[in-house]
Amino acid sequence: MGSGKLIAVGYSSVTDRKPYRHRFPLSMIQYAAWLHHRFSLSQRDVQELLQQRGIAVSHETLRQWNIKVVPLLTEKVRHREPRPCSQWFLDEVCIEIKGKKYW
Repeated sequence: MGSGKLIAVGYSSVTDRKPYRHRFPLSMIQYAAWLHHRFSLSQRDVQELLQQRGIAVSHETLRQWNIKVVPLLTEKVRHREPRPCSQWFLDEVCIEIKGKKYW
């Protein structure tokens, strides 16, 4: 059995405060949502993984957490990753063709 301590994964603004009317800290809620979406696990699989760490959570609670937390997480990820576009900007490209350099 694990110690019940969870590590926040990839989110810099995660604190260990408990949201209003929640039993678990925000970092644990985000960890459960991350497991569900990152590894395409069912909520019962996530429930089983948390149970192995000594955390008793029902799959219905996990579903409600996903409804609340996932929109916030996707917003953070959207702002963190640059969007691909059709234009590419290159700085100082040097190409060598038949021993001659072209800038």
